[in-house]
Amino acid sequence: VGTYGPRKITMENGKLFYQRGTNPRYELFPYSDHEFMLKELETFRIRFLSENNQVVALQGLYDNGRTDRNLRD
Repeated sequence: VGTYGPRKITMENGKLFYQRGTNPRYELFPYSDHEFMLKELETFRIRFLSENNQVVALQGLYDNGRTDRNLRD
């Protein structure tokens, strides 16, 4: 849970959600230990990047192979 540039990860009723700016909010589902899929958005995943067991950034993984990254605020 936190803010990563224009991206926000929130928790509500025990569920994680992803939102970028004013775009729709999507529920997150585990894909692997550090990657999540977004409900209703199959072309994009997110990966939490950590150092020393602390999440420091969020990386967007697009279906065309492109990636981008935002540091945790």
